Amino acid sequence: MVILLFCIVISIPSGIFSNNLLQSAPVFADDDSSSADDDSSSNDDDSSSADDDSSSNDDDSSSNDDDSSSNDTCDNEKQTSDKAEFDDSNSNNQNVGDESCPGEKDADDEAGNEDNNDSTFDKCSINGDTDIDTVSDAEAKDKNCDSIISKPDLPKESQNDDKAPVSEVPNNSSAEVPVPASGLNITLQQTQPQQFVLPPPVITSPGEGDSIDLDCEQEATSTSVLIQGTSEPGTTAVLIFVDGSFRAGTFPDANGNWQITIDLTEGTHTIHALAQMSSCECQSSSTPLTVIVECPPSEPPNDDEDGGHGNHDDDNGHGSSDITIIDAAGDLDCSNNLHDQVKKDKPDYFVALGDLCYKSNLSDFKETFGDFKKADKLKCVIGENESEKIGNKKIFKEAQKYCGDHWHLKTANNNVLLIGLNTDGDIDAQSQWAQSLVTNGKLMKGVESVMLFSHKPVHTPSGSEHQAENSIVQMYSKIENKLPQGIQVYEISAHNHFMAESDNNRWFISGAGGGEKLDNINSSSQWPFVNDEKEGYLKIKIDEDNGKIISSQFYGINGKIID
Repeated sequence: MVILLFCIVISIPSGIFSNNLLQSAPVFADDDSSSADDDSSSNDDDSSSADDDSSSNDDDSSSNDDDSSSNDTCDNEKQTSDKAEFDDSNSNNQNVGDESCPGEKDADDEAGNEDNNDSTFDKCSINGDTDIDTVSDAEAKDKNCDSIISKPDLPKESQNDDKAPVSEVPNNSSAEVPVPASGLNITLQQTQPQQFVLPPPVITSPGEGDSIDLDCEQEATSTSVLIQGTSEPGTTAVLIFVDGSFRAGTFPDANGNWQITIDLTEGTHTIHALAQMSSCECQSSSTPLTVIVECPPSEPPNDDEDGGHGNHDDDNGHGSSDITIIDAAGDLDCSNNLHDQVKKDKPDYFVALGDLCYKSNLSDFKETFGDFKKADKLKCVIGENESEKIGNKKIFKEAQKYCGDHWHLKTANNNVLLIGLNTDGDIDAQSQWAQSLVTNGKLMKGVESVMLFSHKPVHTPSGSEHQAENSIVQMYSKIENKLPQGIQVYEISAHNHFMAESDNNRWFISGAGGGEKLDNINSSSQWPFVNDEKEGYLKIKIDEDNGKIISSQFYGINGKIID
């Protein structure tokens, strides 16, 4: 009897009593289910043979390797001779059911119903919320499982070392992404849609370089301009910007067409449109264009009118020609006889070349030369005394409003373009502005001569109190280099308190309007005419038929020619 008992004990695999193996068995959430599992798994030949395989082939590690025991459970490929060894002792091993495959059927049921797939539990899932991390991929494949369910935090030993294949999800697909065999390391890759780019709007009217008439006869300071354009259908709004600042907005129609009216002041303006589309949260800007708001060309002068346009007897025998007279002087003294003498000339324009009576405001200048302004015969440029740097902020703002920071106009039957510049202002901005004027084909049509007026000179005789400043020289050079070929250019300035004319008859200094005498200048070959003793002004006569200068002459405040 003792011998028989000894034989039975040694025939039981040592792994059956391993605490580690018992601890590695799956724990089911449902207590009732756990009891059923215990009965079912204890009679499972496949599970018993798997456990025996694990314990008999690895006696040294059966009690120490929880992971190996757990991962090798339910391995059908190892069901060989071990099954036969335990067929006769199943009744003695009822307490080891926790180690058998929780998804398999009772051995007796399996023997009688090999083709029956119905069981208390599925082959690859547990009825209820239960861990099944002991089910291997190989077992699932052998059992033709529909899907694999694996815990994301499986031990490293049970994970497949190879990464799962990347599943690309089309943007327009709602199909489920198939789960790879390992159930781990899934990467979803989605192709980004191409971003919509909103085409820029187009301003169709006005056109680039268009001249817009200003009602100068009514002393208007601005005029209404209709802006029209097109945009992409579906555009939500179009915003209009003038000289970089927002001016107005409008809503396009269904076809993308739009229009809006804005007010523009006299001068040159840059306009662009900004289209916005809410559906794509995007916007785009049109190509900027330049327009010029100016007084319309005056009618040709009537020779019989008392106003001085026709039948001026000039010093060179052009008695019957239609001529335009321009008088110019700077560094003014409003208390001398300059105004009265200029008025006797009946000029088309009197250009005041800065330093306008040397006061802290323009009151004296306005009072003295206001009649020219009222008759629309006065043009003035800002001088050093009117600048914010030398003068004061108040007079600078006043001069900008009264004279304009910079300006242009066409005269002499549209054959001559006059440009006034502020040499104490923004040089770069004025340079670009003036270059846009002289390269504007519509504006320059018919122009034969360009006259540049400023306070500070570009060319002046040697020894002058105020020499040419490099920034002013560069500005003039850039403007003149943009002039169409064949057009004559004249430079007329002041700042130095004398009168002078160059040998090429195109550079003039007319700063003897009454300011304190500062210079002692002698004539030279380049400057054959210089007078630093008398007060006076420059008179230029222009042939209106061709825009050519007929004569240029300095006059004293007594009305006599200065030789």
